[in-house]
Amino acid sequence: MIHSVETYRKKRMQVVEPFIKELEFLHGDIFVCIPAINEYPLILKTIESLEKARAFYEAECEKKCENAKKICFVINVNNRESHSLEVKNNNKKLLEILDSYDKSRFRAIDSSSCGKTMSEKDGAGLARKIALDFAYLSSGGTKESLLCCMDSDTLVDNDYFNVLDKAFFNNSSKKKLKAAVTDFSHKLDGTEQENSIIIEYESYLKNHAEKLKIAGSPWFYVALGPTLVCTAETYAACGGMNRHMAGEDFYFLQSLLKVTTEKTFAKIPTTVHPSSRVSWRVPFGTGAAIFGTINGTYKIKDFSDKFFEILSDFIKLAKEISEKAVKLSMPFEDEFIARSKEISEILSTFLKDEKFDFVWQNLFKHNKKNADSLFRAFHCWFDGLKTIRLFHALERAEK
Repeated sequence: MIHSVETYRKKRMQVVEPFIKELEFLHGDIFVCIPAINEYPLILKTIESLEKARAFYEAECEKKCENAKKICFVINVNNRESHSLEVKNNNKKLLEILDSYDKSRFRAIDSSSCGKTMSEKDGAGLARKIALDFAYLSSGGTKESLLCCMDSDTLVDNDYFNVLDKAFFNNSSKKKLKAAVTDFSHKLDGTEQENSIIIEYESYLKNHAEKLKIAGSPWFYVALGPTLVCTAETYAACGGMNRHMAGEDFYFLQSLLKVTTEKTFAKIPTTVHPSSRVSWRVPFGTGAAIFGTINGTYKIKDFSDKFFEILSDFIKLAKEISEKAVKLSMPFEDEFIARSKEISEILSTFLKDEKFDFVWQNLFKHNKKNADSLFRAFHCWFDGLKTIRLFHALERAEK
């Protein structure tokens, strides 16, 4: 794990440095990080919403005679060289507008002008990473600073910063939060058809998450960019934001969950409101799902309930074998595989393809003294991505 700014900068920031090398750092406690491409004037509504929440928070602190945390905003205006002139001109206009904002609290990063654009192989992941990495450096990398992911089409509840402050800075619990997700509810700001689709899609996301939770998977949280929050220290510990063209929020959430526990990761009681608009920006996600549903290339549907039952039985088996292995000082990999086959032939084949017998032996070797640690190591291996891959294997077998 990375726990220092110097180490993180050396190991994780080579691609980011050219975009921020001439920028003066911000000084604050809470950093809201927003990637923006072709978002003027929509992003002004997002900023207005965040500023309204900031004013509400500061007023509440004043009533309580408490010092408010300083809130800063990092906006990465980005595009690739291949993007259209319309996109580039829109970004140029946004940069001009942002230049007039309070520079003690706002920092616009130019990843869009000629000679400063992102590469053709980069997209949403790097756009978000540039903003977050800059905020991380500005924060000093401490557990007393927060980095908040946000999207340029998202509004927040008035209590957004109040809840963040209470959850991370004024939490009386012995175990301080290291990361969290907020709730989400999409704005119904599209056409009647788009609104109908987003209601169905949001219901699917939340129902899928609930089924995973019931099955015993720790990977049940919905991965949605503007819901993600973590301390600066945790940001570095999990390796920072990735460079995936799309799905960067999914992989980042996975990383956060692997360096936190049930006591240091939570869902906190405030809601963000992303747009339900059709989007061309990424090949999958909310906007792409709406677009695909409209043109008939995508159908909103969850996996079979039977798959979740298989997952549940597999997780229960993993817990049982973990306890038995530690108690008797043997990995019991053969029994693990054999009993997995009793749950599902496809599950057994999946595990063999993943060379699970060797994986399990290695996990046991490094966690042989504690059943809880071994079970957690199992979950770190059988993560959200492997869960989806298992579901797809089960789905293919049904066809």
